[in-house]
Amino acid sequence: MSLIATLRLLVARDLRARVAGSYLGVLWYLAQPLFLIVLYGFVFGAVLGVRFHRDQPSESFVLYLMAGMLPYIGLQESVTRAANALVDNRGLLESSPLPAWLYPLVPVLSSAVTELLGLLLLVMAAWWLTGALSPWVVWVPMLLLVRVSMSIGLGWFFAVLTPFFRDLSQLLGMLLTLLLFATPILYPVEMVPEKWRPVFAFNPLYYVVSAYREALLEGRFPLAAWLASAAFAALLAGLGWVVFQRLAPRARDVL
Repeated sequence: MSLIATLRLLVARDLRARVAGSYLGVLWYLAQPLFLIVLYGFVFGAVLGVRFHRDQPSESFVLYLMAGMLPYIGLQESVTRAANALVDNRGLLESSPLPAWLYPLVPVLSSAVTELLGLLLLVMAAWWLTGALSPWVVWVPMLLLVRVSMSIGLGWFFAVLTPFFRDLSQLLGMLLTLLLFATPILYPVEMVPEKWRPVFAFNPLYYVVSAYREALLEGRFPLAAWLASAAFAALLAGLGWVVFQRLAPRARDVL
């Protein structure tokens, strides 16, 4: 069996295992991110009155929030789970001939499936609430590919470090929470003081979120944002691969 076929089976098994025995089944893939979107939408949109554009109605705010939260949730979920991929599969690493780099890919690709479902829901919601659909919605697969590539690089990086530093998973949760508030997902970039805005230039997720919103909600081809995010994705994937290949043999010894 080829590695691609094996990976496809592992991803399918992972998706089934996550909802096994539950009443809602695959609906949980949408229920969990939608709960966070509704919660943040109520707090920031209804209570605090945050808007991404002047005189923006509340339903448009929720669409912008959803376009930012979906890639973040995908990144957060995939990197968090990928970081423990070697530790959780130590038995398979010892008994299976599959390469170690394959295991962190499974949660990353699983998250891509759930994010795609959320994006389809976002497209339908935007069509229903605005009565129109951006022509650049066809660019969504390319945006998802960039987000997945970033997650793969980060997943490899943290997966090979976790066997050496078991507290890394707790630290990673804090770093990802910091990333959420350091990215203009819950607020517009205009609310950030001018002196702090250059920091966004070093935040890969900023470009991903910008590209999602431009393509899905603003009817603009997100060329600049996509190119910047693709460059970051290539850098992170390359760095993650190099670090993983160098440390993987030693990581097997400490598992």
